[in-house]
Amino acid sequence: MVASLLLAFSAQHLSKVADLVGEWEGESICVNRKVAPNCHDEHVQYIVSKSKSGDAHLVANKRVDGKWESMGNLEFHYDKDHHQWRADFKNSRVTVRWEFDAEKDRITGVLRQFPEDAVVRKIDVHRTGKRH
Repeated sequence: MVASLLLAFSAQHLSKVADLVGEWEGESICVNRKVAPNCHDEHVQYIVSKSKSGDAHLVANKRVDGKWESMGNLEFHYDKDHHQWRADFKNSRVTVRWEFDAEKDRITGVLRQFPEDAVVRKIDVHRTGKRH
């Protein structure tokens, strides 16, 4: 019985780029203002497509005054060891890693900031029904 439950759980976990392709919308909430004091809660939209390298290309937007505003693009790869979609980002101010768990029509995850290794954001988005 345990084996069948584990099989059912793993079958729902999305590990293929094709399963992520489409539009997703939901919330990105700040959870650690000590580490990220300038963080703002956001209503977000993610548009996922397959990149030339075969990974997941994510276009991130946030809702500002009723309109979508671009936040940028990320390339996510599936980390088999952690069973997560991950994307690293670094600039002169910050080094972060997006860690997403995808199941059917929902993606949940966190934004982890380094070198603190602190979770600064929690993400919860749902498929909008639009697939590209």
